[in-house]
Amino acid sequence: MGQFLYKAMTADGKFYEDVLVADSEEEAIHKIKSQSLFPIEIQVLETQQRKVSAQQFRFKPRQIAQFTSQLHTLLKAGVPILASLKAIRHQSRDETFREFMNVLIQDVAGGSSLSSAMEKHPRVFSRIYVNAIRVGEISGTLEETLHYLHRLLEDEYRIKKDVQKALRYPLITLVAIIVAFFIFTTLVIPKFAPLFEASGTELPFITRLLLSISAALTQYGWLVVLGILGTVGGILYAYRLEEGRYHLESFLFTIPIFGALIQKSLMARFTKMLYTLFHTGIPLVQALEIIRSATENRVFRREIDRMIQGVKKGEGLAATMEKSRIFDEFAVQMIRIGEESGAIEGMLSQVADYYDREVTETVSNLSTVVEPVLTVILGAMVFILAMALLLPMWDLISMMK
Repeated sequence: MGQFLYKAMTADGKFYEDVLVADSEEEAIHKIKSQSLFPIEIQVLETQQRKVSAQQFRFKPRQIAQFTSQLHTLLKAGVPILASLKAIRHQSRDETFREFMNVLIQDVAGGSSLSSAMEKHPRVFSRIYVNAIRVGEISGTLEETLHYLHRLLEDEYRIKKDVQKALRYPLITLVAIIVAFFIFTTLVIPKFAPLFEASGTELPFITRLLLSISAALTQYGWLVVLGILGTVGGILYAYRLEEGRYHLESFLFTIPIFGALIQKSLMARFTKMLYTLFHTGIPLVQALEIIRSATENRVFRREIDRMIQGVKKGEGLAATMEKSRIFDEFAVQMIRIGEESGAIEGMLSQVADYYDREVTETVSNLSTVVEPVLTVILGAMVFILAMALLLPMWDLISMMK
């Protein structure tokens, strides 16, 4: 029994592409013709090829969100799962995504459940996604599950973009300031140094300081570059180690404004994930374990580990959150009220929405505060460098007069 990808033409001249299961190519042709189709091309899909492909597929979060939205819409309209997958494949113009959809369709057509077929592609579908789909299949709420997964993916994408947007401008500006200073002190200042020394006048302090820095960078600049590269290399190496990454990410939480932004984005993501998993019927401990596996931040991962141990010992969710360094008092109190009132799902949704707004507001505040500060720093640097050159030039002109 093998699987065949075929292209065929209908009686009215329309082209059709699909996957079918047959014992041989002859049987596949017979099945195609029995559907009143004229076979044009038939390709055997080898099992080994599918296994290799499964490891290679990887798509952007927006593509998976779009796929989820399309699948939800089709299922809601009453289209069966297999037909929905084929429709999504047919609509896609991305050749790689079409190949991936072929693999997914093959597994579902071969008798696998949708969640089992998705589970073979961990680079495409996260554990949260697969487990939610599996629960949706069992409970008969797959449409609703897809709706909440789509919201989760879209919100995660938006939060990630907000954080990147907040960090991009300051980092680019700081790098530009450092590069400009290095170029000025190593290329511009040395051209004026002989003139200043030949003048015999007493140079201003700022000029003497820049001349000293320029001389040091000109003579030992390679050591500075080597030191910077060594530092960056050391940080990257430490980031690859579990303990090193933990300490580096712990340091990020201590940076003013930026640390708060990271914390709020993690809280928003956690509460959204937990709400989605709760809504699909996954128990608390299992939901926390799934979220832990989907969390890259090592500090937060260890905090979730402690929360899991606490819940297993009989502690409430709010009690375990209260001991964490990630969650603030507002989140803890809201979850505690939800637990006491039996409305934990609704409270998680409200907390997630609250931190969504907090992330957006923090990004806005960051732009409002950081951009003027960096502009002032850049202006001050330009002013100091200009004065370092102009002051001795004025003195030199005065002497010539």
